[in-house]
Amino acid sequence: MKIVNLLTNNIKNPIGYRLDDLHLSWKVMESKGVHAKVVRIVISKDPNLQHIIFDSGCLYDYIQSSYDLKLNLEPRTRYYWKVTVSSDAGDEACSDIVWFETGKLEEPWQAKWITTEETDRMPIFCKNFTLDHEVGKARIYLCGLGLYELSINGKKVGEEYLMPGYHSYDCFLQYQVMDITGYLWQGRNKISIVLGEGWYKGRFGFEGGFTNLYGDKKKCIAQLEITDMNGESLQILTDETWEVFESSILQNGIYDGETIDNTLERKGGSVTVLNDDTKCLEERTNPRIVKKGKFKPVKIIPKAGYQIVDFGESITGWVELNGSFQENQTIKISYSEVLQDNDFYRDNLRTAKAEFICTCNGEETQIRPHFTFYGFRYIKVEGIEQIDEVKIYAYRLMSDLETTGSLITSNKKVNQLFENTLRSQAGNFLDIPTDCPQRDERMGWTGDAGIFSPTACFHMDSKAFFSNYLRNLQEEQQKINGSIPFFVPKPKVSPREGINPFYIDDGVAIWGDAATILPWTLYEYYGDAKLLKAQYPIMTAWVDYVTRRSMENENPYLWQNDRQLGDWLALDNGNIHNPIGKTDSNMIASAYYYRSVQFCEKAAGVIGDCRRNDFKQLENNIRKAFLSYYFDEEGNYKGELTQTACALLLTFQLYPKDTKEKLVTSLRNLMELNDNKLNTGFVGTPLLPIALSENGMNHMAYELLLNEQYPGWLFEVNLGATTIWERWNSLLEDGTISGTEMNSLNHYAYGSIANWMYRYLCGFHPSMGEPVKMTIRPKPDPLIPTVSGSWDSPYGVYQCSWNYEDKNKVCYKIKIPFNGNARVILSDEKEFYLEAGSYKIKEGKVYEG
Repeated sequence: MKIVNLLTNNIKNPIGYRLDDLHLSWKVMESKGVHAKVVRIVISKDPNLQHIIFDSGCLYDYIQSSYDLKLNLEPRTRYYWKVTVSSDAGDEACSDIVWFETGKLEEPWQAKWITTEETDRMPIFCKNFTLDHEVGKARIYLCGLGLYELSINGKKVGEEYLMPGYHSYDCFLQYQVMDITGYLWQGRNKISIVLGEGWYKGRFGFEGGFTNLYGDKKKCIAQLEITDMNGESLQILTDETWEVFESSILQNGIYDGETIDNTLERKGGSVTVLNDDTKCLEERTNPRIVKKGKFKPVKIIPKAGYQIVDFGESITGWVELNGSFQENQTIKISYSEVLQDNDFYRDNLRTAKAEFICTCNGEETQIRPHFTFYGFRYIKVEGIEQIDEVKIYAYRLMSDLETTGSLITSNKKVNQLFENTLRSQAGNFLDIPTDCPQRDERMGWTGDAGIFSPTACFHMDSKAFFSNYLRNLQEEQQKINGSIPFFVPKPKVSPREGINPFYIDDGVAIWGDAATILPWTLYEYYGDAKLLKAQYPIMTAWVDYVTRRSMENENPYLWQNDRQLGDWLALDNGNIHNPIGKTDSNMIASAYYYRSVQFCEKAAGVIGDCRRNDFKQLENNIRKAFLSYYFDEEGNYKGELTQTACALLLTFQLYPKDTKEKLVTSLRNLMELNDNKLNTGFVGTPLLPIALSENGMNHMAYELLLNEQYPGWLFEVNLGATTIWERWNSLLEDGTISGTEMNSLNHYAYGSIANWMYRYLCGFHPSMGEPVKMTIRPKPDPLIPTVSGSWDSPYGVYQCSWNYEDKNKVCYKIKIPFNGNARVILSDEKEFYLEAGSYKIKEGKVYEG
């Protein structure tokens, strides 16, 4: 038996994270048993666990792989813990000792915010100090705005970038804690903090964006706590004794890139101590932004005066150069998603320059940006003649999330599509769930996040990531009385004539329903009732908001009195330039209101909230009003049925009793009339294949997936897509771009097809908070003869594979992790209950091993 993957609040060995409540989790592998018989957790401030401060005691028949508790934690203190597990088969294991370390907690800051005059050059704040003895322990507690990088004695600290990330800066500021023990030495030391513009004050937002959204000064605050080997302590604080110099970094921004001139003299400036509040500083919740992938060029295309480098796939991050460069040599790198006519092209980035310019001083060997990122597959390199003499690498930057899902089929194009959905998530999960990583937008659209969240939680361990996002969402929600903005964080833009309404409006279906979809999805996939309870107020505040709006409607309990986005980017309205589809937007809004109330009712049942009966009554009232308004007495839908309308009504089971087959027939007819191609948008696309598979049209769902013509997922694959497109026709059949106004080639929302793949190819239907933690119900079809998939759940890896031995016989292989279980339902509706182990199912019989 082995115990692995020990996490504290979903993070491995977190330092300086928010730890109001502790959620300790682990996984057991290679056990002879199927579940835990005895579990014991101990916590100590001693790395050898000699002095126990918490002991759970022996927890008998404890079949969970996590443990929640609340401790009276001390500030700036490291705690160590381990877990011991014995199984029902008698084998036992003790985990390695892991740790978590608190931040300042309620301890007041003694450091002060410091700033300097604003110029075109980014400031470096420095402090020289001397240590008389060897360092025993050293930490820095630090926040820099807009973005910062920390160096000590000329070496960058840590492997994290774009700190402190993007959050609702006007509500709270997350600071970072870093172990700097290994960066200091006895004698003279120097700490340096370089600041950039970032989201905080750099240009941000579509249609040209805005600057100084959150502040008009770059500033930082830092507190060093050093203990030497003799036990003596030294504290270094940002104050008037620090120095500031002009760095070599000039203009920089999220959209336009970065300019560096290493030939400039670094002049000194004056440090100003600010009286800015420190109470807004709090421990972080966001996963680190790190490099996750290194890419070599796959092709270099020489052009007159420049060269194009192809990295083979879409990447979010930047390019680094290593080589010998001449003094005053200026290198310019431009970034692009796609080529046109075999030449560089970036018009679809709109106003984003997406450039990196560096003037060399003849000494540097590595060149890279610091305070920006790009969405790209191609770069245009100017200023280097012998590019083969320079080492060029692209690096992916993303939040530090572990991949948890996999899928391989006998169809190579389906496999490529699956990888594209995974790659789009990697490219857009950079501190917030952005809509796209390349153009002048990159905002945390709530609707996209909600739609994609089931896929995201299959693909990667997204619990900490979405929890951090919901932390920001709640802050934004509280400002608008329970409503939800279109994007989180919401840039602080003052209303004015002619402003894009997305900046100032809020409260539309799908986008707002992320408030209920995200918490409930996290509960389904991770089973953390304590987290659900913490996020429950977000859910109820949104439902209460929509309920107030519906009570002001002419038809109470229906949401028909606000502007909606409907089935965004659907193709069924006859005008490809009109982004709102044909499906009745008010019907969609009312249906999602019903769905959100259902989620609240379920959540109330999990956490034992007294409002559960109220939500159940509200659900009944909405259903009654909905059926009365949208269906006639014969059970016919009064409006125009579309693919999206049918899929929505069937999936949400919003139809009169005994009328389901009418909708099924309508959906089948609509698919056949459209040559079994979709014409759905953001609302209908995630639901359509599910509705087909759940309602006797599974073969049609496979045909939908395998369609290689426009519009369809494999149409994109055939045109060389390595990520998911924003539009079904982002590129036309001849490879030319369809338009530049709103056209991203890395936009994860339609990647929600991977949710259907996990659920109906692999059969995974998680319910991690319930006694039966997984239903495995694959729906094979001869169109894809072989499938093998896995999902690394909170308990360990679930696996399901199947293949056709002949036209009618399917052989299944299933693996259940320790402490896990599953209800397995085959295509002929035969059911089996399985606990941990490996199984083979053939001709309706289960065999172990």
